[in-house]
Amino acid sequence: MGFQVIAMMGIFIIPIVIGIFMSKKSKKVSMILFSIPFLFIIGVLAWWVYEVNDRFISSTDLDGEALEPFHLMDKVDTETLENFGTFETEENQVFEHMYVYEDFSLATNELDEIIYIEVRDGDYETTKGIQIGDSFDQVEEEYGSNTYTTKEVEIGVSKNYVDRDHGLRIKFFEKDGVVTQITLHKK
Repeated sequence: MGFQVIAMMGIFIIPIVIGIFMSKKSKKVSMILFSIPFLFIIGVLAWWVYEVNDRFISSTDLDGEALEPFHLMDKVDTETLENFGTFETEENQVFEHMYVYEDFSLATNELDEIIYIEVRDGDYETTKGIQIGDSFDQVEEEYGSNTYTTKEVEIGVSKNYVDRDHGLRIKFFEKDGVVTQITLHKK
């Protein structure tokens, strides 16, 4: 019998069955046993909210953070965009314009200022020198431990840093301990 089956029986089935038999003898004990599965579910949900919510971590100073040669809030026009190569525009509900290149993407607001940068390949590096292909441990060495981890479908696990004072967020995605994608954006 696997651990999950034993845990499921110990947390859900056994307390309820014992609670049913105890209901004639002691309503108080019966209610306590019935509440065990619900308390477990509440605990798991609370842990999940804590893990994926950036409100429970300290702010990291990301002022001046960039993914060279791109800087947040720089204005771009068609000529500037064409200097980086060919791109496709993509419909997006979050950003005014989304420009997708082979190894990176940029998004702008209504003033044509860059508010989102995503790099998937190439020699682009953060202000602190992190590039695609660097070890995931280097990220924590440079940016610290004020991070939370998320898992996104098809992209993978990411370390996320938030700067509440400047409204910035940077994410480092990894596979096999290596950085595979970096996103930097203004909240």
